[in-house]
Amino acid sequence: MKSAIVSFCIFLTAFLFFSPRALAFEFKEQPHTIIIPSVNISLPVHLAKIQYNTWEVRTDGASFGEGSSLPGNNGNTVIFSHALPRLFGPLVTIRVGDTIYLFSQTDWFVYRVTEILEVNPEDIYVIHKASGKQLTLYTCTGEKYEKRHVVKAHLVTTIH
Repeated sequence: MKSAIVSFCIFLTAFLFFSPRALAFEFKEQPHTIIIPSVNISLPVHLAKIQYNTWEVRTDGASFGEGSSLPGNNGNTVIFSHALPRLFGPLVTIRVGDTIYLFSQTDWFVYRVTEILEVNPEDIYVIHKASGKQLTLYTCTGEKYEKRHVVKAHLVTTIH
């Protein structure tokens, strides 16, 4: 499975590199799939609605935080999941420079990891609106899941 994901992502990167850029376009769809080949993550992405002043967290994939920016647009697109091996558990091994692929129904987005942080749960500044086209991924980490592993990435290119 991992080799198929890597092969697909190599093809996708080459296709995106040689295709026209659509970075000025206003995107209108939420993400439905996230692929991170370097850490073997390939998950569906579901809308996480706000309930009781917090986003709901799914157990069948990653969650896209309602109210965060849609992929490809200015602002901060926030995606998170549980730290289980079949979900975002492998995210703790991602490195600066790695590529993240995010897909909506009609658009493809390529992000490059620029920063990796470990913060306390109350450090919500990491999900605040941002200038530019930013992606923030996060999951729990630590011996008793008392911290948050945060990955910041910036948009490289899109296909619309």
